[in-house]
Amino acid sequence: MCFLAVAVDKSVGEGVEPVRNVLEVKIKTLTPLWTGGVDRRMDRIHETGILGSLRWWYEAIVRGLGGTACDPSEHSCPDSNGRLCDSCVVFGTTGFKRAFQLEWEAWVTPEINARLDVKVTSHPKHRGWFLGRGFLGEIEAFLTLLRLPQNWQPEQLIHTLHLILVLIANWGGLGPKTQQGYGVVEVEWKDEQEHLQQLNLQTAIEGIRRLRERVDHRDYTQKERDRLRNWPSLESFFFSKTRFSLPEPKCWIQDKVSPEEELDWYLKTTCPPAGVLPLAPIVRYHLRQLIRETKQNGHFVFSHSERHRLMGEQGRKSLIHVSHAYPVNEEQWELRIWGWLPNSLPEEKRVAVIDRLCSWLGIQKEGNWHKPINGQLWTKIGLGPEEICWFRQRVDENA
Repeated sequence: MCFLAVAVDKSVGEGVEPVRNVLEVKIKTLTPLWTGGVDRRMDRIHETGILGSLRWWYEAIVRGLGGTACDPSEHSCPDSNGRLCDSCVVFGTTGFKRAFQLEWEAWVTPEINARLDVKVTSHPKHRGWFLGRGFLGEIEAFLTLLRLPQNWQPEQLIHTLHLILVLIANWGGLGPKTQQGYGVVEVEWKDEQEHLQQLNLQTAIEGIRRLRERVDHRDYTQKERDRLRNWPSLESFFFSKTRFSLPEPKCWIQDKVSPEEELDWYLKTTCPPAGVLPLAPIVRYHLRQLIRETKQNGHFVFSHSERHRLMGEQGRKSLIHVSHAYPVNEEQWELRIWGWLPNSLPEEKRVAVIDRLCSWLGIQKEGNWHKPINGQLWTKIGLGPEEICWFRQRVDENA
């Protein structure tokens, strides 16, 4: 309970009033939202990109609470007896619809070819990054409850979905490419019934745990459970936010990006305090360099395959996610570095990743904002962060 309570930092009393079938959710982007499209270009907001992200976070929460979520790459639910895991019973699977529907007004852009080129170094082997625009603005989404899993009340479905969105908004990201800076959002849960406007964490957790009592609950062998432990689980996550001042952001970054008009789109799209500072590729470049150069007793700490597992490679996503920077007030920008470490990574390597990250970020304590000290990553980037907040679940702490 403690870890999730810190992560969402919101809770209200239990609600007993009946709920409506349709609720409104307002989503405001702080960095561009990317949902993919034809030829890897974003022409509109694709439902699959949003729902896939919501499901990914839900599965991480479920696994962190000791529930079951099947291997999403195998499509093995329902099993031969028609039983479903705790993920598929909410988000659906072949022949079994989702428990809810999410709709929003269509958004289409003609600027599918617009892109920002980011090149951190002049080294001939460094190809740089190409950032598509994505969507910046507000989305009015409508959530419709279609059915309830066994043993659930409407409030438990609502607060479970609310929990997913609050965790995303507070610490993570929405949609694909959150490793590359996209998907930081604010979420406002709108409803005439006051007790549904704020997250009830206890109701959400109780509902998720109650899913195990279903008649159609799918059980797994220990061997299957061990294999599924390599998928994201909230107990293996870490989160950080860093705040810094940058009076002239365009001057600071313009020698690393082109064309200028595309940079202006990032910096001037919203009203003051304005824009998005496309910082993620720069942070990722220097973070990858630090991981590559790390040695202990004269030997590299991370192997070639481990480095690519942490930071990604062609066809394989990074375990470490880095957001672009976005304004939190008229003077400060904020960026997020977060991720998860699978059990397939040896324990000593997982410990090494966390220890090195804390050192490179200048972390002095956990769970509270504080001044970072001797953060090597910030020195390499050329930033002087003023505040940082970091936390992860400790071994002795329940989700």
